[in-house]
Amino acid sequence: MPANKPFGDMVFVGGPALRLVAITPANSDLTEVIRWIYVGGVGDVTVIDTVGNTVVFKAVPVGTTLGPFYIAQVKSTGTTATLLVGFV
Repeated sequence: MPANKPFGDMVFVGGPALRLVAITPANSDLTEVIRWIYVGGVGDVTVIDTVGNTVVFKAVPVGTTLGPFYIAQVKSTGTTATLLVGFV
Protein backbone atom coordinates (compact mmCIF):
# COMPACT_ATOMS: atom_id res chain seq x y z
CA MET A 1 0.00 0.00 0.00
CA PRO A 2 1.42 3.45 -0.83
CA ALA A 3 2.38 5.67 2.07
CA ASN A 4 -0.21 8.34 2.77
CA LYS A 5 1.76 11.35 4.00
CA PRO A 6 -0.44 14.42 3.52
CA PHE A 7 2.21 16.61 5.22
CA GLY A 8 5.28 14.97 3.72
CA ASP A 9 7.73 13.97 6.45
CA MET A 10 6.53 16.68 8.84
CA VAL A 11 4.88 15.29 11.98
CA PHE A 12 2.80 17.44 14.32
CA VAL A 13 2.52 16.21 17.91
CA GLY A 14 -1.21 17.01 18.05
CA GLY A 15 -1.95 15.91 14.49
CA PRO A 16 -3.27 12.56 13.31
CA ALA A 17 -1.11 9.48 13.63
CA LEU A 18 0.77 8.31 10.56
CA ARG A 19 0.48 4.73 11.80
CA LEU A 20 -0.29 2.64 14.88
CA VAL A 21 2.17 0.18 16.44
CA ALA A 22 1.85 -2.42 19.17
CA ILE A 23 4.13 -1.54 22.08
CA THR A 24 6.05 -4.20 23.95
CA PRO A 25 7.61 -2.53 27.01
CA ALA A 26 11.40 -2.91 27.06
CA ASN A 27 14.31 -1.24 28.78
CA SER A 28 15.64 0.02 25.45
CA ASP A 29 14.66 2.63 22.88
CA LEU A 30 11.63 2.09 20.67
CA THR A 31 12.25 1.83 16.93
CA GLU A 32 10.29 5.08 16.44
CA VAL A 33 9.22 7.96 18.63
CA ILE A 34 5.68 7.55 19.98
CA ARG A 35 3.37 10.58 20.31
CA TRP A 36 0.35 9.01 22.05
CA ILE A 37 -0.17 5.73 23.94
CA TYR A 38 -3.48 3.89 24.14
CA VAL A 39 -3.80 1.70 27.26
CA GLY A 40 -5.95 -1.40 26.75
CA GLY A 41 -5.32 -3.00 30.16
CA VAL A 42 -5.21 -1.15 33.49
CA GLY A 43 -1.87 -0.53 35.20
CA ASP A 44 1.17 1.72 35.46
CA VAL A 45 3.02 3.03 32.39
CA THR A 46 6.67 4.06 32.79
CA VAL A 47 8.11 6.11 29.93
CA ILE A 48 11.26 8.01 29.03
CA ASP A 49 10.83 11.02 26.77
CA THR A 50 13.23 12.06 24.03
CA VAL A 51 15.26 14.29 26.38
CA GLY A 52 15.71 11.58 29.05
CA ASN A 53 12.98 12.40 31.60
CA THR A 54 11.38 9.38 33.25
CA VAL A 55 7.69 9.58 34.16
CA VAL A 56 5.40 6.99 35.74
CA PHE A 57 1.69 7.23 34.96
CA LYS A 58 0.10 5.40 37.92
CA ALA A 59 -3.03 3.22 37.74
CA VAL A 60 -3.97 4.20 34.19
CA PRO A 61 -7.56 3.05 33.50
CA VAL A 62 -8.54 0.89 30.52
CA GLY A 63 -9.25 2.94 27.41
CA THR A 64 -7.04 5.90 28.36
CA THR A 65 -4.96 7.66 25.73
CA LEU A 66 -1.80 9.30 27.11
CA GLY A 67 -0.22 12.23 25.26
CA PRO A 68 0.68 14.25 23.37
CA PHE A 69 4.39 13.87 23.96
CA TYR A 70 7.52 12.44 22.34
CA ILE A 71 8.38 9.08 23.94
CA ALA A 72 11.62 7.20 23.29
CA GLN A 73 11.04 4.25 25.67
CA VAL A 74 8.19 2.44 27.34
CA LYS A 75 10.04 0.70 30.16
CA SER A 76 9.37 -2.93 31.07
CA THR A 77 10.56 -2.06 34.57
CA GLY A 78 7.62 -0.32 36.23
CA THR A 79 5.07 -0.87 33.43
CA THR A 80 2.21 -3.14 34.45
CA ALA A 81 -0.41 -1.90 31.96
CA THR A 82 -1.09 -4.18 28.99
CA LEU A 83 -2.34 -4.01 25.42
CA LEU A 84 -0.42 -0.79 24.68
CA VAL A 85 -0.72 0.83 21.26
CA GLY A 86 1.54 3.64 20.08
CA PHE A 87 0.47 6.44 17.75
CA VAL A 88 3.43 7.43 15.56
